[in-house]
Amino acid sequence: MNKQEASHVLQTIKELYPTFHLSQMKVAMLMRKLLPMDYEEVIKNVMKHVATHPYPPTIAEIAAYPKQQTEEIDKLDAWRKQAQDVSPEMKEQFFQKMYQLLKEASYEKND
Repeated sequence: MNKQEASHVLQTIKELYPTFHLSQMKVAMLMRKLLPMDYEEVIKNVMKHVATHPYPPTIAEIAAYPKQQTEEIDKLDAWRKQAQDVSPEMKEQFFQKMYQLLKEASYEKND
C-alpha cells in the first residue's frame, strides 16, 4: 500500500469511530505498520470489524499482507517442520562440516 492509501485507511477508521484520536505521532507509527500491507484486504478487514465491534480496530485486527509474503512464510514453516524430522546424528554431521568450512575460510583470510 502507498502513503495515500494508508492515510485513507486511518481516515476511514476516524470517520467510522469518532473517538479514534489521531495525533501526529500515532499517524507516523501506524503508517509505518500499514505500508507493507495490502490496501484492499485491509479495507475489507476494517469493514468487517465495523460490522461486529463498537470500538476502533487495532492494526493486528485489520492486518492483511500481500499473498507473496504469506507464501514465503509458509515455505519457511515447511522448512522448519522438515528440520525437526532430521536425526540428531545428521544435525551433528552438518554442524561439524559447517564448523570445518568456517574454520578453513577463516584461515584463508588470515593468510
